[in-house]
Amino acid sequence: MGKFVTTRMNDLKGEIAEVADHIVQCPDCDQWAAIVLHGSRCAFCHQVHDPAAFAASWYQRAREEIQGEDWTYQNDCPDCGAERAFIGPVFFESARDQPRFACFHCQFTAATALCTRCARPFPAIGSRRECGTCMPPSPAVPTPRSGP
Repeated sequence: MGKFVTTRMNDLKGEIAEVADHIVQCPDCDQWAAIVLHGSRCAFCHQVHDPAAFAASWYQRAREEIQGEDWTYQNDCPDCGAERAFIGPVFFESARDQPRFACFHCQFTAATALCTRCARPFPAIGSRRECGTCMPPSPAVPTPRSGP
């Protein structure tokens, strides 16, 4: 079986190299051959994935295997607005050691940042330094007073 996998992956090298920024590990066959670009399909096992189901499967995988529950993130995509489609951590073939946040609907990705207050990861969009939980309220929004 190992020889088959090696041979098959060698046959796919050219196809995978062309889209390495969009290759993730397939949740079905565990090979680094799932192409997440205008939908998702695995070049190795030929499994076609619905973007929402693929995002949910990656989120579950991250919670269970990669970093644990407090590291994972799932929210609406800041680019296309797809519900609960923006997840992390996601590792891509082109940078297996650099976790990113990704939307499997529109392929928007964002680098990982660590919150300066709680040290939890969050999508590095813009110049934010704090996650959504720790970000202080806007000065334009009055702070509620306690008491009369």
